Amino acid sequence: MQDATYLTDEKYPGQEAGLWTPCIYDFFCRCKPTLTVSTCILPEPNSAPYYTSRKQLPSLKIEGDMYIEPGPHQFLYKISEMFNTNLMNDQSRITEIGDIAGINPDIVVILPKQQGVLIIENKPYYSSTFDGNQGPDGAYFRFVQWLNDEKHIHCEYLVIMPISWKNGYSEALQLCKNLGNSFGVLLLEDIFAAMSNDHFRYETVKENWGDFSDKGGDYA
Repeated sequence: MQDATYLTDEKYPGQEAGLWTPCIYDFFCRCKPTLTVSTCILPEPNSAPYYTSRKQLPSLKIEGDMYIEPGPHQFLYKISEMFNTNLMNDQSRITEIGDIAGINPDIVVILPKQQGVLIIENKPYYSSTFDGNQGPDGAYFRFVQWLNDEKHIHCEYLVIMPISWKNGYSEALQLCKNLGNSFGVLLLEDIFAAMSNDHFRYETVKENWGDFSDKGGDYA
């Protein structure tokens, strides 16, 4: 058994938008999995372990209305519709860095029965990085904070990543500190293990998911 990058980096490199985001989105839509939510545990990425299960809300069932790469107006409208509010014309989202709702998440999940909103970014490769507005003080962070604190809509920022990912670890750690339980890591190894358990098939990928789900000593 190997970690997830033996599948993403070695078998299907350079296909974040074309393969991995649609594949994971399809899995979420078809199987509605319950996934472990992890958190970063080290001040610097210099020695293992790097991750452990989030203490509060350690798992999430991915269900509800799901959107792949939705524009801001699309997901704002859908959130407004679910929570009986008008976010489309709410000027409180305009800050000194601009409109904090002007983000383009890879996947948005609006959980049923007003349970909340999941803003999900996919970083499937060892060399993946956070884009400028996705980091610790960017628009993603501020948007999630705004929904939680000002609009009283439960919202989480989740990042899909392989356990061996190092380029964005420090920023992910800072997001853990800044957002607390409103931030979480969905390890690709846990997603691949769930795909295997659910007998999920995706036409492009021929390998067995479970062969790439080893978290090794990097997980506490």
